[in-house]
Amino acid sequence: EGLSWSRALIGLLAGLLAAGMLLLGWFDQAAIQLRDILLEPYPVSGIVTIVEVTDESLARYGRWDDWPRSRHAELVQRLTAAGAGAIVFDVLFDAETADDAEMAAAMMQAGNVALPVLGQGDAFAQASGVAQYRGGVWPQTRLAQAAAGLGHANILHDADGYVRRLPLAAEIAGKPVASLALAAIQTYLGLDEGLPSVKGGWIEAAGRRIKVGPMADMSIYFAGPPAQADATTFRTVSYEAALAGDVPADWLRDKIILVGVTATAEPDRYLTPVGNGRPMYGVEILANSIESIWSGRFIRHAPPGVEAAIVLLIALITGLVCTRPWSGLALAGGMAALYFLLASLLFDAFSLALDLFFPLMGIGLSYVAVTGYRFSVEIRRRRRFARSDSHQ
Repeated sequence: EGLSWSRALIGLLAGLLAAGMLLLGWFDQAAIQLRDILLEPYPVSGIVTIVEVTDESLARYGRWDDWPRSRHAELVQRLTAAGAGAIVFDVLFDAETADDAEMAAAMMQAGNVALPVLGQGDAFAQASGVAQYRGGVWPQTRLAQAAAGLGHANILHDADGYVRRLPLAAEIAGKPVASLALAAIQTYLGLDEGLPSVKGGWIEAAGRRIKVGPMADMSIYFAGPPAQADATTFRTVSYEAALAGDVPADWLRDKIILVGVTATAEPDRYLTPVGNGRPMYGVEILANSIESIWSGRFIRHAPPGVEAAIVLLIALITGLVCTRPWSGLALAGGMAALYFLLASLLFDAFSLALDLFFPLMGIGLSYVAVTGYRFSVEIRRRRRFARSDSHQ
């Protein structure tokens, strides 16, 4: 009972084991997936409206590849007349067509159209601290020259195949390109900042200071789950409704308008930590990324050394307080619940995502080790008493 150096040592050793696995990268996938439960929907700012190409759009106008760019030019004109703050296409116009001059003219007149670039192959990190892609696909030259901004549409997949991160800056075939999400906000604000530079793990762009990883990657703070027929996180209108001008004026005026494909036959869908197994379209991930940047909701992660220290401390405390098996189990469960509550509060208040997996592992290992030690001591003690009684 009370302070026991043996229990403290056992708790410390259990913490060292859990902290060592954290630093070595063991169970990283499980740790990432458990941390996903911290994500909760939040009210969006309303800065984004999605113009989606749906199954109905394809049924009305035909295959996407057959759409003339004069139709996109007409859409740009409609959105410009409605007062759109920025028009961002999440579709790549890389081939040359007969209507490019018409679309380029509409884009030049609008002066606020951003187009995507696509990096090819897997991203890799270099000394510059931004994502590197060996090759890329660029918009048709005339359209690229008419665009107010260009941005790459690439995302990053974690080991479990889920999308949680977005590289804010990249070099594609040696050319610097900001992400399309950042280019959209820069176009909306009328900024010409170029490629943001990474300094000490931070990027300063569009008036924001964003914590990034080794490939200038930002953790996306998803505002909500993928859209369903009866519920959407962002305001969404069909392409044909926007083209016909059948959209409430305040949905378009001074908004960032994203034009993307959400038809079921299109492959631009990805698993995300908020989908409950349902994939999210690329244009929705772009909308979430823009909302995260615009509203300043940047997920931050504690350094590995700090996380390891937390694991050591919580395992040590568990070893000290677990004096009896059943009461110790209750105390260990209470500590786990208290830690989860604290992590949730810190995430809600400061977007600080503490690790959940390894601290809970530290609590479990410490409790099991201390309880096993107490049982072994009790067994040895009873054996001594039994031998003593037999001699008497």
